[in-house]
Amino acid sequence: MKRYLPIPIGALILFCLIAFPPGSWALTPTTPVYLNALTTPSSGVAGSNVNLTGAGFPSGVIPPGNVTISLATTCGGSAVTTTALSVKTILGSSDRIQFQIPAALAAGGYFVSMSGTTSGGASFVSSNRPSGPGVGTGQCSALAVTQTPTSTPTATPTPFAPVISLSSSCTPDAVGTFIISNIGSNMTSPGTWTLLLNGTPLASNSFQLNAGQNTQITTSGLFGTLELDTSGGGAVPASTSTFCQSPTPTPTPLPPIISLSSSCTPDAVGTFIITNIGSNMTSPGTWTLLLNGTPIASNNFQLNAGQHTQVNTSGLFGTLELDTSGGGAAPASTSTFCQSPTATPR
Repeated sequence: MKRYLPIPIGALILFCLIAFPPGSWALTPTTPVYLNALTTPSSGVAGSNVNLTGAGFPSGVIPPGNVTISLATTCGGSAVTTTALSVKTILGSSDRIQFQIPAALAAGGYFVSMSGTTSGGASFVSSNRPSGPGVGTGQCSALAVTQTPTSTPTATPTPFAPVISLSSSCTPDAVGTFIISNIGSNMTSPGTWTLLLNGTPLASNSFQLNAGQNTQITTSGLFGTLELDTSGGGAVPASTSTFCQSPTPTPTPLPPIISLSSSCTPDAVGTFIITNIGSNMTSPGTWTLLLNGTPIASNNFQLNAGQHTQVNTSGLFGTLELDTSGGGAAPASTSTFCQSPTATPR
């Protein structure tokens, strides 16, 4: 008779930790995929093929049989499911998934979502962008089933609901634009839009759009996060936002600034230097030379930023003064004294 030695529980746990380290137990996170607002085409007959396009798919091969398509009358609601027919990469992480509208699906408006895995086991699911739930925010694409095959040729398609699509933008000079479009059926009652600035409601109004119509809301001089929310009118609530940057103050241009210097040598050679240490002079200025307070010469000058000009004298004795004015600069003045030469004794 064979006898078996009991294995201590602690030894068994230690063996499991070595053979299967805790890091190997981690689950691979599900990748969010953001769908376009509409399928391509945006409508189709039950039993026909349409495309679902989205961005953010994980890398790797995605077998069509691994992708489940869900069609519901509300985004994320109780759904009819089917399997993808094909999965094709468009560019980068953007893929196009083709599927067949279930033949038994009734006519009307539907919201299409999807989930699946790559051949390597990475899972993904259509998800909302941070702006919130609704059409055009990533979780669902709108699809209109225009008619259901039937043996009765006079069957009237059931109209589908209004579907509100929103877009928003803001220019560098803080002009905000919001466009509300109805990509579904006619609105049979008014809906309401509300404009918020940094979370605080600023304005609200009603709107009612037929299929294919749009309306526009414009703002000006509002800085921060502008958000537009819609509700009512038989459509699913929708939201969009944009950011208007505060403008950078324009610096006040520097005017021309005239700096003067003066000197006189022992042999009565006077030198005056006029320098523009500001911006360009856009018009001429005038300098006037005075000897002991009496004007003796005058002329025009015009200097760009950093330029200078020189006025020289010779054989003039006493106080020499140079005054400048005009040219967009403040008046300036400088003076120097030229000593009369001492007579040489015979």
